[in-house]
This record gives sequence, structure tokens and C-alpha cells, in this order.
Amino acid sequence: MDEGSDFNLPRLYLALERRFGPSTGIIDDWKQSFCFPLLLKVEPSNSSIAYALSIQNVRSDLDDYQGSFHLWVDSNALAFGCYRGRFYDAQAQSAAEFDNWKRDIPAGKLPAPERMDLQRRSVKLGPPPNSPG
Repeated sequence: MDEGSDFNLPRLYLALERRFGPSTGIIDDWKQSFCFPLLLKVEPSNSSIAYALSIQNVRSDLDDYQGSFHLWVDSNALAFGCYRGRFYDAQAQSAAEFDNWKRDIPAGKLPAPERMDLQRRSVKLGPPPNSPG
């Protein structure tokens, strides 16, 4: 996979800065490097609801997380998430392998460690595997 396709803090920062402008200077520079405060306005029929949203990095926010979640990117056969505090991401080699992961990973049956990149904090995106006809 291409090293340039990592999705990590530098890329996240750049994507946010390009979309929303510079980061605010109101941060704890010991624990944070950026903060993008946003106002999100949702306008369902005949009303308007405003939400304050802050996108920021904070050191150690996830270090004690012991929960589980699993997400899938079908176009790249990418699985990522956390199982009982163990962060992972991986890209399946085939559509069949990806389908098996969707079934097995939520049940706690993680692929072999060499197939999963456990504890990595960035996601590498590569070309999608050949999908069935």
C-alpha cells in the first residue's frame, strides 16, 4: 500500500484546515495541537436547529477505552475499529475474506495478528480487492 495514503493526524489537520480555515488558538498546547470549533445548522422542514461541534485532538483520550466498535469501508474492503480496547485496522485481500471479517470480527474472532495492524493510529488505504462479478 502507498505510504502516502495514511490517514493520520497531519492529514486530518490539513483536511480540516482546507475545509474550515485555520485552527483556533484556544487550545491546551500541552495536550492538544488543533481545535476546529464549528456551528452545525440542521434545517428540517419548517425549523432550524444549531449545534456546536468541536473537532480536536486531545492526548490520551482513547488510551483507557475498553469498549468495542467495528466499521467497514466496502469500497476498499477495509475493516477498522476497536475490540475490547485493542484498536485495529486491516484491508482484506478478497471480497470473501472481507465478508468473513464482517461476520467474525464483531463476535470477537479477529484475524491472525499478521493480517491486522493492531494499535496503529493511522489507516492505510489501498486499491479495493477484486469484487465478485
